[in-house]
Amino acid sequence: MSAKLLLVALASSGCWASVNETSSLGFHSSQYVSSGESSFSRNANSNNSSFVFADERSDKIRGPFTTHLNIKDEFSPSEDWNYFDVYEAYAKVTLPENSSVSLGRKRMRWNEWEENWGVGIIEPRYVEDKMHPQFAGLTGLFAETKGKSTSGTIALLPVYVPDFGPHFYVRDDVFYSANPWFIAPSPAYVFNGQPGDIHYMVNQPDTGKIISHPGIAAKVETTPTKSYLTRVSYAYKPIEQLFIGFPSNRVVVADDETFMQVEITPFVNYQRVLSNDHIYKYKMWTFSAGWMHEDLLLDTPPSNWTYQTGGEAWVFHTGASVFLEPEGPTATRLEFNYLNVNGGDERDQGRFAGDKSLFERRYQYLNAVSLSLKKSFRRGFKRPIDTNSKVIYDQAQNGGCVSLSVSQSFARNWRAGAQVDVLGVFGENARVRDGFLSNYRANDRVGVEMDYVF
Repeated sequence: MSAKLLLVALASSGCWASVNETSSLGFHSSQYVSSGESSFSRNANSNNSSFVFADERSDKIRGPFTTHLNIKDEFSPSEDWNYFDVYEAYAKVTLPENSSVSLGRKRMRWNEWEENWGVGIIEPRYVEDKMHPQFAGLTGLFAETKGKSTSGTIALLPVYVPDFGPHFYVRDDVFYSANPWFIAPSPAYVFNGQPGDIHYMVNQPDTGKIISHPGIAAKVETTPTKSYLTRVSYAYKPIEQLFIGFPSNRVVVADDETFMQVEITPFVNYQRVLSNDHIYKYKMWTFSAGWMHEDLLLDTPPSNWTYQTGGEAWVFHTGASVFLEPEGPTATRLEFNYLNVNGGDERDQGRFAGDKSLFERRYQYLNAVSLSLKKSFRRGFKRPIDTNSKVIYDQAQNGGCVSLSVSQSFARNWRAGAQVDVLGVFGENARVRDGFLSNYRANDRVGVEMDYVF
């Protein structure tokens, strides 16, 4: 029996039933209004358009078995590339005494701060749009149990799937990308006062060697009262961002030119992460606070390499949110968050290491505050207009960003939206001058989208 006939037979016999399903097909377009600035990514398109298909569904199979799938497929004509993002894809069996076992890629709440700040420490991300990274689940076997006031999770992670970023390629020894969220390395160098060209190539490691880095994660949550929750999480696993390095002694002297041959090589490092969160609810308010400690277990590349490195990090966070009207999915909500990162990124190592890193930092924000407002306007409209706004200021980078979005389901199956993102730094007086806000300060944009939801 073919797979299609088998699915039809299961559905007709009641073995397979869709519990929840949402799909959409749409067109999204963004115009980068500051693309004329020198800090805008070299060779990137100022207009990025894409066709997007998204699907999220939960299916119940006969008995205790369920499956869940959450994917997005986005084709960008301006990049001539297709991004296929799998956020979740797992099968789950429910066991007696409020226990369950899941197998696959599954999202879980390991802490209170990562998603608020777009930082992938525990869970990986899709970062083809670094302003709005999309989180995905860890991949493995998840065992969960829930008691009256305590719940626990253990995750065995035999497969490592790192962050996925913007599409790029190397042509004629030079990096290219049409995606504005990719920073191409410099095509030239100056060493001891002598300039020269850089000829790039990428040493693409075997996929099997990359994914075969196992790990483990666990968490315990307790609710001593209905209004208070505390969570302790631990993980020993590969770092979600691949580290980068290259041999830095390959200078070629020819009759007509002198150039450096740079072979970019990604490699995997491990981390130990311990975190503790506290969440307290009082009437319409929710307060949170916590900390995280990250210890990096770094391999040392050969002595003739220049490479990215890192160090121990302590992260402290706090937040407060309040519903300004009766709580519900469309209720107006105001939220404040604070983040402080101590450590983490370290100076590059090797022959070409300098005060400014050759590689991107893992933490987008370092000492930052954010204020966000979610509100639906219903009065005077047949269908509500949903709005989201968020402002971030990072003292360490002396800069910030503003993100505004508005959307409306103007017909039964149609939804339209618009978005504005503005990033910038306030002069050169900053402790960190090579961070996220400085690197992408020219990525101001205006976007529109149209989706058919079915």
